[in-house]
Amino acid sequence: MDDGRKCSIDIPLRPTTIAVFFPCTQGMGGGVPTDQEKRDFVGALVAHDLGRIVVCNVLDGHTEGHLKDDEVKQYFDWWIDLCIHQELQSVTQMLAAMGTLHNGKYPQDFKLGAPRPVFLFRCPKRPRKQRKFRELCTAVPALVLREVIDDTTLDALRSKSVHFPANHSSDWTDDFVNNMMSIPDHLRVARFGPGKSIGRNGNIWVTGKAGLDRKLVGHNELADQTRDVLGLVHRKPPDVLVAFHFPWEVTNKVPTARPTFMDAGDHRRFRVQPDAQHRRRMVAWGHTADLAKASKNARYIDGLPERVCGEIGTEALEPKGKFGFAPLGRVTTERGHGADTHGNDAAFAQRLANGRTNSQLAIALLGIIV
Repeated sequence: MDDGRKCSIDIPLRPTTIAVFFPCTQGMGGGVPTDQEKRDFVGALVAHDLGRIVVCNVLDGHTEGHLKDDEVKQYFDWWIDLCIHQELQSVTQMLAAMGTLHNGKYPQDFKLGAPRPVFLFRCPKRPRKQRKFRELCTAVPALVLREVIDDTTLDALRSKSVHFPANHSSDWTDDFVNNMMSIPDHLRVARFGPGKSIGRNGNIWVTGKAGLDRKLVGHNELADQTRDVLGLVHRKPPDVLVAFHFPWEVTNKVPTARPTFMDAGDHRRFRVQPDAQHRRRMVAWGHTADLAKASKNARYIDGLPERVCGEIGTEALEPKGKFGFAPLGRVTTERGHGADTHGNDAAFAQRLANGRTNSQLAIALLGIIV
């Protein structure tokens, strides 16, 4: 296809950003990207550490049969065309645009009249045995608890001197954190407020509660350990975290799937396959990357099993309508940044590439989407 939008740009091997992207096509969009645009786009991705992480996950998920050719091609058609439409200038911006495909909140003038595809929950593999995962959990910023609970739960927490900051940019005092950690077990149960839920803008990443509990035994810094084993590289000081607990039965009421690159978007530590062969037999589960192991340049960096779920609110929790929570405290260290040479983006991209060159990655992906 040639609709007059073709152009050719030379892409350096390892730029941090691409100064100008698709200079001949800015502001157009709304069609099917040309083969040249796809080549330019993929070339830019593989020349960038975070882009290379995404490309590796696309190829590895495709090889494992998590996604079909036409699903990958459709995603890239929409992604590339969105970048053209929004005149994006760098790979960082291109990767951030994956968030729009994730939440479906496209510009009003983009692809007018075209049905909006849902790119979440595409992998159909479902666990055959649930006994191992009677409860699921997810770790979130502590203020999310304040934003979703009902007034009765909030009043019970206030009775224990738990007073939340006004917003996410406010400081968390040591007294608040200490009071959170001291909440008695019988008060670590909550209900959603009217119309409240989590995962409203996309999906929720969950793991087994029992598995996370075992990983926390013997650790004083619960937030740091949780961040590490769940691969939450974006959590850093002074974040305060809390774990939400849900019964396995919620997965009968909301969409759920093994995560793919489409669910992960530009998450910097998502990967398709665990290292250990026995974990690969859990074909319906992904596996997190353990950040502490990555920082030590360990051969295996497997964390915990993970799946993605859709929005969870009161209806998903019926008949009891309650969920548990556990304060995890304050994150005190960083991973994947600065001097963390074995755990940074470049090292993780190299680990996922597993010897594949940028050219090999690009050729393989273009073989699917062109």
